[in-house]
Amino acid sequence: MSNLSLPNAPLLSPTKARRDAAEARDWAYVSSWLAKKYSPCPVPKFERNGETLRTLLELAAVNEAADWEADLVHKAEEEELRTYENIFQTRQGPHRDVVEALEGGLDERGSNALHDLAEASVVLGTLSTDPAMMGKRIIELSHEKFEMNEQLRRVNDLQSQLIREMESMRLDVENIESQVDEVAQEDMEQRTAQLNRETKQFSTKLDQYIERIASLEKFAIVSPSIAEVKEQEQRVKKGQARVKALDRKIAEFHGLPPDLEIAKMEYSRARGVLQRLRRRRDELFEGMVS
Repeated sequence: MSNLSLPNAPLLSPTKARRDAAEARDWAYVSSWLAKKYSPCPVPKFERNGETLRTLLELAAVNEAADWEADLVHKAEEEELRTYENIFQTRQGPHRDVVEALEGGLDERGSNALHDLAEASVVLGTLSTDPAMMGKRIIELSHEKFEMNEQLRRVNDLQSQLIREMESMRLDVENIESQVDEVAQEDMEQRTAQLNRETKQFSTKLDQYIERIASLEKFAIVSPSIAEVKEQEQRVKKGQARVKALDRKIAEFHGLPPDLEIAKMEYSRARGVLQRLRRRRDELFEGMVS
């Protein structure tokens, strides 16, 4: 009857399992990001803990945001350059001879100055080389740069605030989940221990009744009521079969579900089965004694 006992080992928490899985995914993401940044060199060794993981996640988020912004700026510059190259190629046909003659008549210093002037015109986004126009464009670009820097600063501040709020919310959720798990775990352990005690008591009493039945069979006297004795023997065998069925039923309670409400329903069902078997056992024993 030893298989009637349920283990007293702590039950697994699905919430903790989800947290462990999420942490494993975060570490995989951080490891991939570090490997990409340090490639082709190996990633330096460091202590792996929760604080390190949170710091690396924030650093990775900020770094990827900066890479994304730099990529946008680079693409914008390339697009702007292609636009002016197309404009230049479109307009250079009628003035090609003039440009070649002008370049041929300049010395090295003049050619460099002309190249610098053209490059400045392209960078400033204006086709005019008029100093007043270029100066105005420089002022406009300075103003645009200042506004973009302000917008970038506000975006970075907002991103940092969101990261802090997300971290605070994550800690709050972990705290709430751990409290729920502790309460559910304690209640489940108490109910499991109570069910273990009841099944052990039932197992002990059942063994005693089986021994009593066996001792009564030894002193059975052959008489005209032998048919009744055989009938009682059949009842005992049926009772033993039901006891084995009970063993299988109790074995089903091994590893009760972690959900508290479902565990309560399973426990109530097991308790009802146990009470019915007790009543049947008492009826069988009273019938044999009478």
